[in-house]
Amino acid sequence: MISEFSLSYPPGFVLLCIAAGVLYAWIAYRKKGPWSKRMNWILFAVRTIIVSILAILLLSPVLRQTRNYTEKPALVVAVDNSVSIGAIYDSGAQESLNEQILDFAGKLSSDDFEVEVRLLDEKNPEEWSYSAGSTNLDQLLQNVREDYQGMNLEEVILISDGIYNEGISPGYREYPFAITTVGVGDSSVKKDIYLSNVLYNKIAYQGNRFPLVATVSQNGYAQQPVRMEVRHGGRVVGSQTVNLPAEGVPLDVQFLLDADEVGYQQFDVIVEQLDDEFSKENNVRTAFVEIVEGKQKIHMVAAAPHPDLKAIRSALETSENYEISQFILSIPAERQQYLSLDESADLVILHQLPSSSVSGFNWQERLKNSSQWYIYGPSMNLTAFTGFNPWLSIRQISGEFDRVLPVFNTQFAPFTFSDELLAQLQNFPPIAVPFGDINISPQAQTLLFQQIGSIRTNRPLITVNESADQKVAILLGSGIWQWKLTDYAENKDNRIFNELVSKLVQYLSTRDNKDRFRLYPVETEYELGEEVVFETEVYNELYERIYGNKVALDITGPNGEVNSYSYVTSPANSRYRVGGLEEGVYQYKGTTVIDGTEETVNGQVVVRGVDLEMINLTANFNLLRNLASGSGGSFYSLNQWNELESRYENLEAQGVIHSEETYFPAIDLFWLFIAILVLISLEWGLRKYHGSY
Repeated sequence: MISEFSLSYPPGFVLLCIAAGVLYAWIAYRKKGPWSKRMNWILFAVRTIIVSILAILLLSPVLRQTRNYTEKPALVVAVDNSVSIGAIYDSGAQESLNEQILDFAGKLSSDDFEVEVRLLDEKNPEEWSYSAGSTNLDQLLQNVREDYQGMNLEEVILISDGIYNEGISPGYREYPFAITTVGVGDSSVKKDIYLSNVLYNKIAYQGNRFPLVATVSQNGYAQQPVRMEVRHGGRVVGSQTVNLPAEGVPLDVQFLLDADEVGYQQFDVIVEQLDDEFSKENNVRTAFVEIVEGKQKIHMVAAAPHPDLKAIRSALETSENYEISQFILSIPAERQQYLSLDESADLVILHQLPSSSVSGFNWQERLKNSSQWYIYGPSMNLTAFTGFNPWLSIRQISGEFDRVLPVFNTQFAPFTFSDELLAQLQNFPPIAVPFGDINISPQAQTLLFQQIGSIRTNRPLITVNESADQKVAILLGSGIWQWKLTDYAENKDNRIFNELVSKLVQYLSTRDNKDRFRLYPVETEYELGEEVVFETEVYNELYERIYGNKVALDITGPNGEVNSYSYVTSPANSRYRVGGLEEGVYQYKGTTVIDGTEETVNGQVVVRGVDLEMINLTANFNLLRNLASGSGGSFYSLNQWNELESRYENLEAQGVIHSEETYFPAIDLFWLFIAILVLISLEWGLRKYHGSY
């Protein structure tokens, strides 16, 4: 370590400080005291040193210390501890491999290297098993890259079978360090049939048929006929016999399945197992499909045909969540069909209704169980509309219209639009709105305001009102079909217009949950090994959140076994976690008592167990070779372990010398304080000893 003082004043000031010390000592000791001449010179020197040091400290000297140190090179031993390796080696071979790796790391650590052993999901383990359910080699190497950024990383030693099933191939990236790879596992191609993927929609509607596509691959069974089945509840619901494709060519097999039972349903896809297959565990894949009772029913009812209707319907038909029925009341057959309906819809879209040209409808009675979206048109009877929607009244000056542009209300709370849509609104063409007096209830919320020319007004273009059991919206404009055409002209699609319509319809058709007790899983699906987290909400009569309720939770497994839990909600934690669930569909039932009344909630949650590691067990040494050569490292097989150890025994460690400078005021030096205190005490002690004060 090198230390030196520096001053913020010219060096000549030090001489002045020493001169001040000499002058101060001369004044004190110019007359000899009751001691010898030699003692007088000693006291003179001590006083000079004390005063000079104190005067120099007034110059704010700074001590600079320079420390040089050598950073030892680091080696990272990255171990792929996935199931695909554990399936090849028995427990004894796994323990032997682990001992080899730890012994190797220990030898390197005793030399001139800093060595870290890390797994796919853990750093510096003392022991480990090959149980990781997936392999992301790229993420493993990227983590090393981030952790050793700017450090002296000599090399990464990757011990793996080269099989990855998550993330991208590590061979597609460039790394700022050399990677030496050690191939473990069995790289010989084994005779096997396996399901590499299963594609399906997570939601299907009851009564419909939904597709399920299984991808089957093989090694050693080209053109072999095999039977594939889909089973549900122990029975076969779909089967095909297919000829297996050539090696390296996956075959997609499609099944059309019936969505019968409501809730999460488990479908097992099975490909026939042959006697000489290497692995039979990868012949089965499981799909979990949520089957819902049905689509939301939307009735589009209009006084007469209009292009706005077609524009809105085309936007809604982009989603499978809606069942749309359209009725033009000026057409007698459709009018009679609508009159004969005995079921309500989740949402009724009324175009130019109520209208004086359409009579014979008790609209209040017909719409009492449905949310409504009214769309203005010239033939709309605004007086009749105001009669049963008192939250919005319009007094139109006969025959008078404005042409207005839409402006989003940034204070609108129920939902919002994408930035792309908000930017596009200003490019939409103006539409016709009635001119007159518009009065709106304070409880109503405006989604879009009207802009006349360059003037933004507070007049609503689209406004909504929500009551206890209904949501109602009105679009005070006609001609939104032009917005759809403009969207396509500028963007070559209708994503912007579709978002505008679908978000409003989704808000209107969704019924709010008014239950005072709610218990639900935070996620509807969990991976095997994850804790299932349940959120609990309890409300009083004013729908204010309350806590302290005791909740009983029963979880029924796929085999009918029931596990019971009990907990109490609190403001700090309203969630309850359940671990250790196996793969399958679980039914849960929550019970609590609110104001003396027992409240119950039922539901389902899915635990998925996709064993990605067992799909393919053929080690990919080519990937490891390419990764090593591309990064400047070398490839070794497990049989060449002695050569690997010899290489690192002869590898010369290249340390990096770093210089570190620190600055701090000299007045903060503790030893300097002690030195001054000793000198002052020495002077005072000598004077007292020789008879002076």
